[in-house]
Formats: sequence, C-alpha cells, structure tokens
Amino acid sequence: MKNETTAIQFDLTELKGDGKNTKQATGIHRTILEVAYALFTEPLPVTFICFHNGTSRYHEVDPRKLFDHADPFPKWTAESLGNALMAPWAPKYTGRPIRHLFHAGKYKCRRFYAKLTGALEGTALGTPVRKFIQPTLCLGGIHTQRQLATHMTQAGDLENYVGFIHDLIPVRTEMGPKSRGSGRWEHDLKALLSLAPNLLTNSQFTRDDVIAYIREQHLPSPRRLQCVPLAHEIRGAPETRGETEGTRMASPPPERYFLMVGDIQHRKNALAVFKAYQSLLKSGLPFTLPKLVCAGNIEPSALEQLILDHELDRVAPYIHLVPGPQQSDLLRLYVRAQALIYPSLYEGFGMPVGEALWMGTPVLASHTTSIPEVGGPHVSYFDPNRVETIVTCLRNFLEAPTRFRRKVPNRSSLRSWREVAQDLHSHACAHSGEASGQPPHSEKRTSKAPHLHVG
Repeated sequence: MKNETTAIQFDLTELKGDGKNTKQATGIHRTILEVAYALFTEPLPVTFICFHNGTSRYHEVDPRKLFDHADPFPKWTAESLGNALMAPWAPKYTGRPIRHLFHAGKYKCRRFYAKLTGALEGTALGTPVRKFIQPTLCLGGIHTQRQLATHMTQAGDLENYVGFIHDLIPVRTEMGPKSRGSGRWEHDLKALLSLAPNLLTNSQFTRDDVIAYIREQHLPSPRRLQCVPLAHEIRGAPETRGETEGTRMASPPPERYFLMVGDIQHRKNALAVFKAYQSLLKSGLPFTLPKLVCAGNIEPSALEQLILDHELDRVAPYIHLVPGPQQSDLLRLYVRAQALIYPSLYEGFGMPVGEALWMGTPVLASHTTSIPEVGGPHVSYFDPNRVETIVTCLRNFLEAPTRFRRKVPNRSSLRSWREVAQDLHSHACAHSGEASGQPPHSEKRTSKAPHLHVG
C-alpha cells in the first residue's frame, strides 16, 4: 500500500530531551521511535521535523544523524534533537502568585542556561519549516500535539494536521487520583479538540472513548477520527523463540518466573496479582509458584510500601524487581518468562500484550478496555476487579501450561511496525484525496485479532 508520490511531515518533538534522568522510554516514545524508524527504512516519502526551543520554530531533521546513535534513550535523542523546556502553566498557580513568580523565574534561568550551554541545539536539526503544505503527522503527547496544531493554525495550514490520541487516562479519574499535570493535560486536550483537526487513534476503544469525551464536553467533532492499531512487534527480536543477545542485566531474573511489565500504580493493578499470589500461597499448592518479575519504572521504596500497606509479607520473597529495563532487557525477559501477566484496568492499546505474543510467550490479561483488541483469541483473560478470577487463571496455567502455549500465534499473523508506518502514511494522506486507494493493513490486523467480547 506504499504511496510513492505523496510525502508527509512527521513530528519528532516528543523525543526531545527534558534534562531529566528518564530510565525508560514511555509507550508514546517507543511508538514514535518505531514508526519513525520504519518510515526511514521502508523508505516512505517523509520529511522529519522537530520544534526548536531556541528559535520557537519547527526545523527539518536529518534522520541519518538521528538514528546513527548507540547511546540509550533519552541521551541520544537529546543530543540529536536538543532539550525541551516547558513554561509553567499559570492556572496551576491560581491564588499562589509568589509560587508562580518563583517557577516563572526558574524557567527563565533554565532557558538562559540552556541557550548558553547549547542544550537547546540538536545535531540533527536543519533548516526551519516555513509552511506545512504536506500532511503533517504528530504522534506525541497532548501538549506536543496542541503546540503543532497551534503553529499550523497560525500558518493557515490546519487542514494538513493529523493528530494521534493514545488514550484519555489523565481525565478518566476513576482509574486513580489525578496527577499534578492532569489539569494542564485536559486543558491542552480541549484546546486541541476545539480545533476539530484530523485525528487517529491506536484502538477502537480509544476512538470510542474520544467520541464519548467530545459529547460529554460538548466539543466540536473532528474532521476525521479513525483507528490505526499499533504493532505487536518488538524490534530486535530473534527469528525464533530462544535466547536473545545483549549485555547482561544489572538485576538478572530468576530461572522460572511470571512477568509483569509497567509500573505498580493503581491503573496497572499489580496489587491484584500480589493478592492472587497471597491467596494461592494460603490455599496450599501441589507445585511451586514461579517468581514474579516486575519490570518498569518502579521505585523499590514504592514497592516496599505497597507490600507493607497490604500485609503481603508472604508474597514479598517471590517478587523480583527489574527497574527501568531497556528494550534489550525486555526482549530477554519476554522470551524467558513462563507467561506475561497483564492486569491493567485501563489501556489505550497495551503494547506489552502484543510484544509478549510476538516473542512467543503466553499472555494472561485483563479483559478491559483495549486489551482484547490487541490480544484477540490468543490471550487468556480474567476480570481485573476480581482477584479470584486471577487466582483461577494462574492455577489453570500452572496445571496445564501447554494448553496456554498453544494459543500463541505465529508471527506471520501479527502486526509489524512496518505495517503501522504504511497505514499511518496512507491515513495521513487520505484527507487530501491522495492516498494509494489500497486497503490499509489495519483492516488485515482486525481480521487477524478480532475484538473479543468477554463477559
């Protein structure tokens, strides 16, 4: 379905450094990196762009300089694209003028220092973008998308903007307490949606959620709102299931384990799995329970506090923490695991489910939100709000693991990042009537892993 004639612009701003010691790329970071790499290597006609905080303009990016790095994320993207600086959001400090003045002054000092040291410059940044006359695709966070849409509105080119909504987690407060940044996030979301741009989503669930939110807030409908599912693929995987190459992890996992990927906050629902383990230990088992490897941006102190608060002393010896895993670490963790356990309460897509299947690893997962779209009939589901269903699922797996392994499909039936990049390119061009006219791979993806309705 490659479109040989129409070029698009692809925004990389979300990958800029923020001056923080980020241990692990987020799902949004990884999505942008994988799609950009696929667009670059396919190759599809594309110009990469990035916002320059020194000039307050978008600049073209030399992809050869961007991808020619061996350093871990985010060091190499910060060097290539420069650091980002976000000004303090005034409404956050309503009624606290002194605090607002403090943070505004701190921002000015940081900006001055960043300019002085060249931290805003990037080795891959080139000439400024004067007009957005091509379809311009942005997969970044909501603030990044609003920034680009605003620039394109001022340039009179909003009709060429194509955004991508990953999820509405910060405004679905039943999934946990609001974060400090959720007020600004919702402000930017409403501002973006009010422009009624062309929008894509990563799942049918997210599309339905966006439609519901637009109706709740009485916002204008977007020009276009379509679903382009993400990939199951995790790049760097060997052709067949087996040992992966790479450097040794600082905290190697035990010989036999279940894997959980992500943090342990309320939405990720790790506590439900810990309680299920506690129930299995109390009931007495004719077999030994595998360890529980928790891989993600997890502070050991947070895990210790969770164990203490919920009196999980019996479970604690089974938990093995792998903080901030790199992609090479995840590859080895997936391939060695007995199964992935994914108890999340809310996901825009749920990348670990697809990645585990790509690596040939069985998956036991929550039946909520978008997860059944990703896993289809290849996953064994449970109710994440009922610990007893997780207990039953784990017990069934341990009694007959071969039955669960048979559900894992061949990779040929799963979705690659190359297919995602091709679909995004086609959809970005579609509003101008210049798409290739061939059926997108997202339709093929739906037939391979249909939406599974679980009671």
